[in-house]
Amino acid sequence: MRTNSFHKFIAEKLKAKKGEFDNILKRKEVRKILYISHVPVRIHNKFLEELVHLKVIKIKNKKKIEILDKK
Repeated sequence: MRTNSFHKFIAEKLKAKKGEFDNILKRKEVRKILYISHVPVRIHNKFLEELVHLKVIKIKNKKKIEILDKK
């Protein structure tokens, strides 16, 4: 799957939101970031699946999402 600049934009927003020592965000916070970034609500889950496929995030469980940091 090829990424576009919008996926990179959302990835940067998620990396900026994570804590200094903890890279786990609540799903509610991630969905809020997607909503503020004008991702339609009906495709939030699909967009999260795409970010998992691109190895930007890892879904831990229904309430927690881990931000993977590429170094």
